[in-house]
Amino acid sequence: MPVRKTGALPEPIDRQVNEIIRAVNVIEEQIAKLSQGLRGQVDAVEGLSNQAYSLSVDLEMLNAKTSTMEGIVAAQGDEIRAILPITRDKLVDDVLSGLIVESGSNANGEYVRWGNGFQVCWGTVMIPANTGNIEKAMPAAFSGGFSITMTNVYWNTPDIAWSVSDSVGSTVRVDVRTFQGTNPTVDAYGRFIAVGRWK
Repeated sequence: MPVRKTGALPEPIDRQVNEIIRAVNVIEEQIAKLSQGLRGQVDAVEGLSNQAYSLSVDLEMLNAKTSTMEGIVAAQGDEIRAILPITRDKLVDDVLSGLIVESGSNANGEYVRWGNGFQVCWGTVMIPANTGNIEKAMPAAFSGGFSITMTNVYWNTPDIAWSVSDSVGSTVRVDVRTFQGTNPTVDAYGRFIAVGRWK
């Protein structure tokens, strides 16, 4: 509580006493503030301690449930695996089957490969004038036969038809003829798209 004088003193002494009283009162106020701050810190520490205890209890319960589950699996593992035939490798395969795992391009065209083995290739074909056919290599190898479709770049050579032989490895023979059945007298340009499997 604040310090006060209880009687009159000579003036010089009275001034000094008043200064001392003010200083003491200031010190008491600072001590009170420090006490409040320490009380808050103590409360915070107690709160953290309670949280740590609660987490410790939850961890013990989790460990107990885990041990129980491990015991069930150990005792009935074969039955559980028969009901849920899911393995890590199978999950990875299922996820990758719908994802693009590789793509690229080169002088022969472009390609995309999916995790389930599906592959698509596309690009352009140019057959020089008066040639009639070429062997066209795919931009990526197929594991077996594949299907290919040709379309004409109409603006360059409008009056021609394209045909494609059965695939051999990763190449096909591409033929081009005019509607009159002769080899075009100009360079013929076409586009292709091929689908099949890479594995």
